[in-house]
Amino acid sequence: MSTDEPGDAGTAPRGAARSERLHQLAEAVLEAGSLPVDAIVERFGVSTMTAYRDVAELERQGVVVRSKGIVVAAASSLNETTARFRLTQQVEAKAAIAQAARELVRPGMSLLLDDSSSGLALLRAVADRVPLTIATHSQVTAREVEAHPALELFVAGGSYRRATESFYGPATTAAIRALHADVSFMSVTAIRGDTAYHPYEEVAEVKRAMLASAQLRVLLADHSKFGRHALHVIGPVSGWDVLVTDEATRPEHLAPFRDAGVRVITAPS
Repeated sequence: MSTDEPGDAGTAPRGAARSERLHQLAEAVLEAGSLPVDAIVERFGVSTMTAYRDVAELERQGVVVRSKGIVVAAASSLNETTARFRLTQQVEAKAAIAQAARELVRPGMSLLLDDSSSGLALLRAVADRVPLTIATHSQVTAREVEAHPALELFVAGGSYRRATESFYGPATTAAIRALHADVSFMSVTAIRGDTAYHPYEEVAEVKRAMLASAQLRVLLADHSKFGRHALHVIGPVSGWDVLVTDEATRPEHLAPFRDAGVRVITAPS
């Protein structure tokens, strides 16, 4: 008797099929807030054993928590997903956004990047526009810069958070506020109405410091960020000069930016 995922073995490798199902499962739980394991079995057409294996993998990644047959989103108004999981989400939209934002970067600029996966995508899109100086509080971004000898690197250190692989706290914020970059690029966890949010106050504080430390302030936000909220306010959308988003973002979500005089760039799909 097979307990593995059913399958269209002729259409996709089993590993690829499971990876896609894990992404869909994570998004379903994050959207609903919680799902019973029985509902997962029915929704994805897998065995109970396979459902529990999938949930265990998402638990390992820090995306969900399971308790008494109920799978609860670890990412909520109080939490966010791990850095490595975020790198697997909305990959195509983030790449398109990065390519559109690339046009804002010229050789010789200094860029201030946060620890978002959108920021990492931007770095990869502009890495050939050398010389550039990259300032960041992200260990993931710093490692990426190391692979490009023509890029200069400044790391704003502080208290290290393993889940996000980045630095936070007073030392980090002070280091960022002592900078004045040509452009800051960042993303946020949630945007509702005319306000941007993040689950953690220390992260919100770093992003506020980034807004105060750049000549041009650019928000990279795919459609999944809109219509959501989190516990801590970063600030009004008027705090950014440019929003770069994807075509799936609804017009009503863009209206507060346009009303605030923010330039909106929509990346083609």
